[in-house]
Amino acid sequence: MAHKSPFDRQSIENKAVHEEGLLDQFHLPAAFVAFLRKYQRRLWIITGSIAAIVIVVVLFNSFRAYHHRKAVTALTTALQAKGAQKQELLAKVVAQYGSTPAALWSRVELAHIAARNGHIDKALQGLAAVNREVSAENPLKPLLLANLGALYMKNNNLDSALTSYLELSSFKGFDADAYRAMGRIYELRKKNGKAVEMYKKYLSLSAANGGLAADPDLAIVQAKIKRLQNE
Repeated sequence: MAHKSPFDRQSIENKAVHEEGLLDQFHLPAAFVAFLRKYQRRLWIITGSIAAIVIVVVLFNSFRAYHHRKAVTALTTALQAKGAQKQELLAKVVAQYGSTPAALWSRVELAHIAARNGHIDKALQGLAAVNREVSAENPLKPLLLANLGALYMKNNNLDSALTSYLELSSFKGFDADAYRAMGRIYELRKKNGKAVEMYKKYLSLSAANGGLAADPDLAIVQAKIKRLQNE
């Protein structure tokens, strides 16, 4: 059998078909195939980078979910504890899971404990710090403002209390109580006109919400308005 020359026509055609490559087998447009071949290295780098980013994001989200679950479990355990142990466990939640909602709630609870123990300044410092970090869209925001307002009033810091309640009045559902508290602040400041204005806003919102009939303090607020108008 004669040796087959690598230069004969059949060998050249077979080699050409073999070297067409996978892209040619898909019958893609020639211009597109040429583009892919020309920028093959760059395309592989881009594809690899995208794949790496996707993997990192997935792993990060998975870790964050796990981290949040651990934080909630730790918070639940802390809230069930008593006395000094409760404060210690809440502080650990803050230290270990500082970027989670559970840590925020722990800080709020620590401030409440400080207030119950008579450490008003410490409680105010803690709540004010959390309030600065929480956006208006966070459901914790109005609760923080209400607590801050009450503590400022207890500490006889009427200016700060008024600021907190004024901001609280922008939250529906909390607005009536905020106006009533502001009425009390203006009353303490002997600004009767402003106090009456706030009390009337309170009554108006309560009536709009159908709460006047069930409000045990309705008579008190109405009596305050009459008294302040006559002074």
